[in-house]
Amino acid sequence: MTSKSLLCVLLLTAASACIDGDRGIHDGMCPPGEVCSVFTPRGLAFRGATLGEALPGFSVASTAVGGSQTITLIDLDTGTPLTVPWRADVSGALAVAAQSGSDVSIRGVAAGSAQLRIVDPPTGELHDRFTLRAAPIGAISISSGAELLSPGRTVSWIAGADIDATIVLADAAGARLVDDQLTVALAEPAGVVLERRSWDRVLVRGAGVGPVALIVSAGTVREHRVETTVVDDIDAVVAGLPAPEARPFVGERHLYCFEARRGDRLVLGLAWAFAVDGSSVEDRQDASNCVGFTVTAPSVVTITATAAGRSVRREIVVGPRTTRSRDGAVAADPEDLDIGSPGDRARSTR
Repeated sequence: MTSKSLLCVLLLTAASACIDGDRGIHDGMCPPGEVCSVFTPRGLAFRGATLGEALPGFSVASTAVGGSQTITLIDLDTGTPLTVPWRADVSGALAVAAQSGSDVSIRGVAAGSAQLRIVDPPTGELHDRFTLRAAPIGAISISSGAELLSPGRTVSWIAGADIDATIVLADAAGARLVDDQLTVALAEPAGVVLERRSWDRVLVRGAGVGPVALIVSAGTVREHRVETTVVDDIDAVVAGLPAPEARPFVGERHLYCFEARRGDRLVLGLAWAFAVDGSSVEDRQDASNCVGFTVTAPSVVTITATAAGRSVRREIVVGPRTTRSRDGAVAADPEDLDIGSPGDRARSTR
């Protein structure tokens, strides 16, 4: 996952995964053994449920067994929701629950995969097809709805902040699942307010220091209790995503995130401040616990992140852009190394 991809998620509205079907991937080419519709010459994209976590998805998430997910069909020729007549066909691990407008609601029946085929009703000709998956829920947890975090960490919130939380459904391997009929209720403490933001995202207002518990039902799991806590302070601020070994390059948009910790928990809801020191830094934007920017020349950039009176410095070495040769070796871009103009053969290949 690139820093640019992460920044898009933080700075733009939350986007659901939108993936091209078999025809869409091949610019409308009809798959072997199919007869394809002329009304969708470039095929379709399949847009799955938006996930409440800040981390983006790059595929349509699997549907929980016993749960449902709405898939929106996008006509790649027009870039808009599908308007020509269509019918959804799927069997096996998934079933069609309903279809309306450009949306098809699918239901997880059993663990496994199935091909969703979108066809022209009178002729059965293919608009496009897409393989979907269903899996039983293996775990339910709470994560951030607003901050970009290292995956798999247990989270708390700082006292005085609203708890902006995502209810994370996952299979036995930890992969995200969707049930857009998920229900959630507040178990404790008394006197606080629970607000639904989306199918998997909630806001809890007014919780004091101590435990906060929610009761979640999704898929085949009924009334499962999940907990987080509210704390009054943090122990440290540390560097988060991306990993320290990530090597940024000139001209790329870079994103660096930081995390507050209390013991082994990440603490959310803090006010963050960043100082970025680098002569070639441009187009800086702060977003929650992350700061993004572009670097215009090879240099060293120092970021100081501060939250709750604690700080950490991160030094970023930004190198020249690279190009990949035919044998796979990576070389620096000549324009960044200032090694002179290309010769006749080099110019002829540009």
